[in-house]
Amino acid sequence: MPFTDDEMKKILKACDQHPSGRGENRAVQMTALVLLMRHTGLRIGDACTLERKRIHHGLLVLRTEKGGTEVRIPVHPDAMKALDKIPNRSPYYFWSGESKRRTVVNIWEDSFKSMFKRAGIDGHSHRLRHTFAVDLLQRGTSLEHVSSLLGHKNLKITQKHYSAFTPGRRDALEDAVRAAWKEAPRR
Repeated sequence: MPFTDDEMKKILKACDQHPSGRGENRAVQMTALVLLMRHTGLRIGDACTLERKRIHHGLLVLRTEKGGTEVRIPVHPDAMKALDKIPNRSPYYFWSGESKRRTVVNIWEDSFKSMFKRAGIDGHSHRLRHTFAVDLLQRGTSLEHVSSLLGHKNLKITQKHYSAFTPGRRDALEDAVRAAWKEAPRR
């Protein structure tokens, strides 16, 4: 399920309270990571290992780790502002590049758990991906386009998870049935 607007406000407030460590302002990074994932639909592994060079003039371009598909996503201005606040000490926004990829993902997953607890929300980082997808679908973006933005290799994956959130599609199907009633000979 996607996060509600109220839940997102609580999440961002909890990000501001995130403890710092290792000379980094983790609250700034946590906020940027949440906004990045919320507004691009990236999985946590792709988000927390994001190289700075993957964003040019507000456009994120990368090959996803899970599926190996290329995604091109404009980055929301709020997410860009948050990313710009992260000091440029590494080629990555959220990773030094020195540890294993799995290690940094686990560290950020633990950070999310703590943040959700502070926010009083039963959450998981993947719900930010769902929030991104559902928001686009409810605003009329086609399932095919959302599938591409999510980096799904197959439209059936997107349909399985998000068909219930496509009001335009649902309405079109209902209208098609009603139209068939008008065209069908009566018995």
